[in-house]
Amino acid sequence: SVSAASSAKASASGVPSAQGQGRSARQLRPPDIPEEYLRFTGRVVEVHADDDSAGAAFEELFGRGRFERAFPEAAAQKLPMVLGLDLEWKPDRARSRRFFEVTEKSPGNPIALLQLACWDSVLLVRTTGCRDMPPWLAEVLEDTSIVKVSAAFDLADKLKLRHTFGWEFDRRVTDPASFMDIAELAKERDVSFGLKKMANELKAPMLKSKDISCSNWATDEELTLAQKEYAAEDAFFTLLLLGRLFERRAPLENTLAAKAFASSRIMRPAMEGSMKPVDNRDFKRSFFELRAVVKDAVASLSLVLGSEGCTELNKLFQVKAVEKVLKTAKRHNCVLNSSFMRQNEDLFMVFVESAGAATK
Repeated sequence: SVSAASSAKASASGVPSAQGQGRSARQLRPPDIPEEYLRFTGRVVEVHADDDSAGAAFEELFGRGRFERAFPEAAAQKLPMVLGLDLEWKPDRARSRRFFEVTEKSPGNPIALLQLACWDSVLLVRTTGCRDMPPWLAEVLEDTSIVKVSAAFDLADKLKLRHTFGWEFDRRVTDPASFMDIAELAKERDVSFGLKKMANELKAPMLKSKDISCSNWATDEELTLAQKEYAAEDAFFTLLLLGRLFERRAPLENTLAAKAFASSRIMRPAMEGSMKPVDNRDFKRSFFELRAVVKDAVASLSLVLGSEGCTELNKLFQVKAVEKVLKTAKRHNCVLNSSFMRQNEDLFMVFVESAGAATK
């Protein structure tokens, strides 16, 4: 939001500035807003990893007994429990280049949130301030009878786990097959990746806002509702998509992957019951109507300053065309703020001035 102490500004116009030309083609495309998406409606529980109740919360949601009571067929076949796994941390910033590369010498920010998902529940485990991995969490990650499903789990994630908790994946996990990566499975099946593209292709569209993904996961405050929804759905959809990828091409028989696929098929009706479709057409229409009038308004207000001109966000509210569209857009939860401008980074560059010092 824009406060009295700071003002968000956007450069005009539809032509990228010299600063913006370095952005990738992917980032210069208009935002991808679905007309309909699926929303996770199951239970979301938030704990801190160091809380005495954290291990009990895990057992309540993901205990083997609960799994077997919910799915007696899986219990009879001695199938593994399958969980979605995701990690979040405060965005790493590179000083001299756009993208930060996680390395041994530069591990970046520690993990701030770990998410675990089953067929109807998600556990959000906040890890800010943790220096050691709690025993209950280490047991979960090291238990080879629990299949953990992640999206693009790679060297960077392993380095983050070591940097945050001193927990060595390669040393502590005796059977790496108990970790399954849907990014690798998608590549083997010629399915698009990342997660949002994969979900769309596999008929499970998700919202997944880039603006939320880049938010401060290490905040000392409560996570926002939008952050909680984003984090829960990342883990839940990762789990959901495992089964849909295996439906494209089944794993080899008599493997842990085959058993995980069998578990996924049994859980699928319950997982589908933990989602509801959301009609997003009104929001999408309002978003692009607002985008068009804001583009024209920024161009007009900046014209007197030349091609490198900029205008304050607050001044846009004084433009009659913007004011008119906003009246309708607000009814569909579409608002004009710095978040909206960042979502339209193919048209605008947004930065914040505070006490005379500009930061991007």
